[in-house]
Amino acid sequence: MKNLPENDDVEKGNDFIGDWLVSEKSSILGDRVYSIIISVDSVKNNQLNIQNLYALGIEEYVYVEESTFDPNSFTIPSQTVSNHSISGSGTLIDDQIEMTYFVDDSNVKDTVKTTCTKDFP
Repeated sequence: MKNLPENDDVEKGNDFIGDWLVSEKSSILGDRVYSIIISVDSVKNNQLNIQNLYALGIEEYVYVEESTFDPNSFTIPSQTVSNHSISGSGTLIDDQIEMTYFVDDSNVKDTVKTTCTKDFP
C-alpha cells in the first residue's frame, strides 16, 4: 500500500483505504468471495482506486469519486475495464462498504451487490 499524501482531499477518504474482503451476490455468477484493495490515486489525490473489483485481477482497477455531500459515499462513474463496462455506487456503513454496481461485457449485463469488510477470517 502506498503512503498517503497529506492533504484534505485524501483525509476524507481514509476510512475507505485498505484491503477489503468482498462477499458478492452476482445475478450471473452467483455468490463469490474475493479481496479488493482501495487506495489513493497516485496522480489525482481526490480520487480513489479499487483494484480487483468483480475479481477482474489485481492489476485492474476502477476509479471512484467520493461524494461532496456525504463523505461516506462514492460513485463508480461509467468506465471500461478489461472489456467490461462498470458503473455503480457504494456507501460506508459502520465498518462495512455496501456496493451496488453493474457490469456489461456487451453480451450480458450483471447486477452485483457486495458487502466488504476489513475483518479477514
